[in-house]
Amino acid sequence: MIRIYIVEDEPIIARTIKKALEEEGYSICGIANNGKEALYDIDELKPDLVLLDITLKGDVDGIKIAEKLNAKAQVPFVFLTSLTDPKTTERVKHTKPAGFIGKPFTISS
Repeated sequence: MIRIYIVEDEPIIARTIKKALEEEGYSICGIANNGKEALYDIDELKPDLVLLDITLKGDVDGIKIAEKLNAKAQVPFVFLTSLTDPKTTERVKHTKPAGFIGKPFTISS
């Protein structure tokens, strides 16, 4: 079973993603709402995939998490964000994400 870790600072969105993925047969091994907690958990839990919101509270955003994953853990990640401005897009490109999902998104059954 594929184990997914979710980094999302909006609790309602995190729960919605978790529920939708579990209904599709994926295992959610953890959820964090900030970068520091996420980095610790990802190192401990070793998920197969990380879903990363770019904008997080605190000084460690999703892009910084992605940079650290590339340098250390080699865990694939997909960005979830409503930010599609050129500056953010440029920051995202160099991290080589496995994907990029724009918010809002629709979960269909």
